[in-house]
Order: sequence, then C-alpha cells, then structure tokens
Amino acid sequence: MKRIIIYLSLFLFAAQAQATLITAKEFIDICKSDPKAVIIDCDRAANYTASHVKGAVNIFPQELFTGKPDGIFKSADELAVFFGSKGISEASQIILYDDGSNKYTSTIHFVLDYLGAEDVKILTKNMAEWEKVRIPLTSAATKIAPATFKAKPKSGYMISIADFKAKTDQSSYTLIDNRKVEEFQGVDVDKKSKGHLPNAIGIFYKDFLNADGSYKTKEEIDAIAKKYAVAPEKEVILYCNSNILAAVGYYAFKVLLNYPDVKILEGGYNYWVLDASNPLTK
Repeated sequence: MKRIIIYLSLFLFAAQAQATLITAKEFIDICKSDPKAVIIDCDRAANYTASHVKGAVNIFPQELFTGKPDGIFKSADELAVFFGSKGISEASQIILYDDGSNKYTSTIHFVLDYLGAEDVKILTKNMAEWEKVRIPLTSAATKIAPATFKAKPKSGYMISIADFKAKTDQSSYTLIDNRKVEEFQGVDVDKKSKGHLPNAIGIFYKDFLNADGSYKTKEEIDAIAKKYAVAPEKEVILYCNSNILAAVGYYAFKVLLNYPDVKILEGGYNYWVLDASNPLTK
C-alpha cells in the first residue's frame, strides 16, 4: 500500500508539472474563467511595443539581474518589489510567453517559482495556433495597478561558485553546460568563450525543445537524460553564460522529469571567468 501511495504521488506531481505548459486554447479558457490572471510578455521591450497579447505586462529577464555581467539575480526582496510594481502577487495566476524560444519564459518561471509564486504557466508563442483561437494582440501598453508580492524564497534552486568549487566528490553531481557546442568547445566565431568548466557535459538548451520552441515530451527529455547518463540519483548543476539558457535545462530536469536535486550555478560562465584562477577546458 505504501508503495502504491508513493507511485500515485509521483504520478500526480508529474501531471501537475506537465500542466504548467498550456496550449493556446487553454490560455483562452483561463482568461475567460479568471479575468484577474496576469499575462507576462517575457520578450524584449521593442518587440512588446510593436505587438503583444492584449492585457500583458512586459518583463524581460535582464531586468531581474543585479547588473553587468548578467548572471546574478537580484535579492528576493528586490525581486518582490519589482514584480509587485508590475501588478503581480505571489497568489496571482500567472501566464508567461516570449518570442517563441521559451528561454525567457523559463528564466522568469524559475525566478517566480524560487520566490514562491503559487501558479505559473508557460504558453509557447506559436502564431498559427494563436490565430486559430484568436488570441487578441495590441500595441497599446497595459495600464498596471501595483500589487504586493510576498516573497517566500525557497532553498536549493541555486549554488554559488564558491560552494560549487568546495565540492570534493565529483561523482556526486552532474555538471551540464547548456550553451552551443561551439561555446562549449571554445571555438565560437565571436571568441567569447574559452571553453567549459572542467567535468561538464554539453547539452544545448534547444535539445529539450521542438522546432517550434515548445518543450518536448517527458519521454523525449528522459531519453536525452539517458543518452548523456544524467541520473536523478545525482545532483544536477546547470549553467550557461548568464543562466537564461540554463533555465530551460532546469525546467526540463526539475519540472518535467521531477529530478529531486537540480540547481543553477549562480553567475554561470560570465562570473566563473571573472576569476582568472578558475579553470576551463576545451
């Protein structure tokens, strides 16, 4: 009986996780049933100004960082004030969409989840699907009534570079670089990357996504995990340059696969290379 309860709990969690990804039709249904739902356009300000979902507020992930280089998020208190200024509370039903890449939605999902937001969903921008259900678009900015966001930050979402470097048992974790293979190998055309962190494996963030930018199924992502020998028994640590791409990997492993211990390396590659003594390999 105990084993049945455990399996049922895991099934229900997986169903909940999958439910955070919604279709265009489900989006319309939510908007009809909950007029107070908050819609966040996670794209760049210029694109929001040109066209966005009617009623959406604009938040681009770079607004959540402390400053240059990108990679360190503001404090929980600062983030709570920021989201409150956008009319968002921790109890709001929140729907995210971006340019269709899901890298920006995943980043803001990660931050909101860390802060204790209760109901955050992701809608992939697919204009063909949006047109079928007539999602209304506009260029008019949304008027925002400020709200109070009561942050309840959770532990275990990020690991500092110092704590990561203090690890002595490399076999206890899997380190994943979610950048392009050229950056991983340190041969990118722009010469911005000198390689990757020692012992990291490279899994490009787009590997978790379909051609239209939507997330692959749990089964497909599980197959990727098995291909690279990423196991739920180990701590999974993800990074990219600023951790926007790593947020996609986080969503794949933590939310869709329900791996128990998944973290993002705070600061990512951008902050790792600020210390010349931190090693890199090609």
